[in-house]
Amino acid sequence: MSEPDTQMSHDTTSQILPVDLTRAPKVLLIDDDELVLERLRLLVVAAGFEVETAADGPSALALLERRFNPIVIMDREMPGMDGLSLCRALRQKSWPGYIYILLLTVHDSEADILAGLEAGADDYLSKRSSSAQLLARLRTARRILNLEHSLKKAVEEKRQQSLTDALTGIPNRRHFMRQMRRDLDAAQDAGRALSLLSLDVDHFKKINDRHGHGTGDAVLREFTRRMASCLRPSDWCARMGGEEFTVVLVDTPLALASEMAEKIRRCIADAPVLAHTSSVPLTVSIGVSGWQPGMSLRETVESLLQQSDKNLYLSKERGRDRVTLPEVCEPQSPATARAALRTLLYVDDEADIRQIVAMALGLDAQLRVHTAGSGEAALTLARQVRPDLVLLDVMMPGLDGPETLARMQQDPLLAHTPVVFMTAKTLPQELTRFRQLGALGVIAKPFDPMQLAQQVQALWERSAGDYHE
Repeated sequence: MSEPDTQMSHDTTSQILPVDLTRAPKVLLIDDDELVLERLRLLVVAAGFEVETAADGPSALALLERRFNPIVIMDREMPGMDGLSLCRALRQKSWPGYIYILLLTVHDSEADILAGLEAGADDYLSKRSSSAQLLARLRTARRILNLEHSLKKAVEEKRQQSLTDALTGIPNRRHFMRQMRRDLDAAQDAGRALSLLSLDVDHFKKINDRHGHGTGDAVLREFTRRMASCLRPSDWCARMGGEEFTVVLVDTPLALASEMAEKIRRCIADAPVLAHTSSVPLTVSIGVSGWQPGMSLRETVESLLQQSDKNLYLSKERGRDRVTLPEVCEPQSPATARAALRTLLYVDDEADIRQIVAMALGLDAQLRVHTAGSGEAALTLARQVRPDLVLLDVMMPGLDGPETLARMQQDPLLAHTPVVFMTAKTLPQELTRFRQLGALGVIAKPFDPMQLAQQVQALWERSAGDYHE
């Protein structure tokens, strides 16, 4: 796969990039003689510069800390802090940019000039010099500041290029390792969850081989766009190399990370990528890892990457186009998880029946009832609300009841969630099959709404022992 060259040319780094001079650079004039200070101010203002003034060194330092002036013209002889001491003080502090210092004084012997330059001055001019010489020195200062700005800009561009993937425009592996360490340390110090997704574009080599590297590049750019569109403002993604990507989900427990990973997976597979003259079907395999409050050990970036990569490979082994979560996710003992029935999810494609069940079970103020109209919607909602029990219609379009149960059993977040089927199929052999699939039991349809809560509670209590073994 071809990518643009990330190296800047020599011409780029050596070119002087002009500063935006719609506003002239500010000049700070420092002299204890008011008449001299006013004469200098009028001269410099007439040359197109903004001017501020100070009568001594301490006042000048205080002014610069409030408002930065990149050019400073000062007298050498001042009461208290003289010009040489002020030069040294300016060079010892950190400023938003470089300060160009011009000493303007009557002391113009060679020894005086050398002393001023050694103290940190950039230029030294006698007060006996003409106004034209002073203005020429100001223009020199302006050129040097322009050069400093251009070099800083070139360095920053190189820094950004070293941390950004040239093809997709998102952070690269180097940026990921730096920023992820900061995010993980902050999450663990504050006791906030953080999740990591490892993503791999399925069969990308075949895309390159069949359609060419140009199409492959277009696919990666579109993949990045779709992935990024699913993220929240606090989340971010990086390209680790080739067709491998990561997503960092800040303040996100694994249950929510699973939901977001599914959202990305569906978005990627939603439509083929149209690139050049090709229509390229696209899917992604995803592995999830994370750190959550209560974990005994502090995870590292490397260990989280290893876990998410391991789960990514499991997704690929299991047929690709899927999400794999950690085997152990927010572990709960069965006794703790099923001590009381507090949250229930009812799944049925018929809206009227969902409403009846919600009303019948909602009479218990201690029980919170959620509903879903399909198996797919149920899986997403279940990962979010983590119900104590799921009531599942058997006959549904798309994912029917048994298929939804099978998907739950493959999901570490939902594998231990008990399921009760609600169906008109109540022949003995059918009841046996439902039990073999892993259901707690069956509630026959049509059901009596006035008896439904008692039936659910009886199944919950009677079957709890089976799950506590």
